[in-house]
Amino acid sequence: MDVLNFKLTQLIPFLIIYGIIVFFLNRNKKTSIIQQIINLSFFIYILLVVGNSFLPLPLSEAYIQLSIDQGTEGINKFIPFTDISNIIKYGSFSVITSQIIGDLILLAPLGFYAPLIWTKFKNIKTILLLGLISSAVVESTQLIISTIIGYTYRSFITDDIILYTIGVLMGFLTLKITSPLLRVIANQNDIKNDHANWLLSLRRL
Repeated sequence: MDVLNFKLTQLIPFLIIYGIIVFFLNRNKKTSIIQQIINLSFFIYILLVVGNSFLPLPLSEAYIQLSIDQGTEGINKFIPFTDISNIIKYGSFSVITSQIIGDLILLAPLGFYAPLIWTKFKNIKTILLLGLISSAVVESTQLIISTIIGYTYRSFITDDIILYTIGVLMGFLTLKITSPLLRVIANQNDIKNDHANWLLSLRRL
C-alpha cells in the first residue's frame, strides 16, 4: 500500500479543523509541547491511514462497470493465510515487499503511538486487542463500503487483519525497546516532572 497516494495537501483542511478543536479543548489545560507534537503527528498518521485504506472511492458508475467488464474487481478472501501463502509462492520479491511488509508497516505506528497517548495501552495483551480491533475495523469498513456501492473496490482479506495486528505489536515492541533511550532524552531535557501521558507511559514500560 502506498501511503503517499494520499497527498499531503489534502491534509490542510483537516489540520485546520484539528487546530480549532484542540484549541477549544485545551485552552484551560496545560499540555506539554511534546504531548501536542505526539497528538498532532498521530492525527496526521490516522489521516494517512484513512486516505490509504479507503480513498479514492469509485463513485463513477462508468468506472465501476468498466472494472467489472475487465475483471479487475477485487476478490474477498476470508480463509486465513490463503493470500499470504499465494503471495510468497507466486509473487516476486517486490510484490512480497509491497504486500506483506507494507501491511506490517501500515499499522505499526499505532502500536508506537497508543501507549504515548493512552496510558492503558501498556502491555502486549491490550496492544494485541487494539491491533485486532483496529485491523478488523479497517477491513470491515472496506467490505461495508464495497457492499453499499455494489462493487468490491477494496478486498476484505483476513490475512491483512493478521498482518496489521502483528504490525501493531511490532510498533509497541519498538517503543518498549527504545523507551530507556527516550527516558534519558526526557531527563536530559529537564522534563522528568512532566506528567503528560507520553512520559507516564515510558516510565511504566
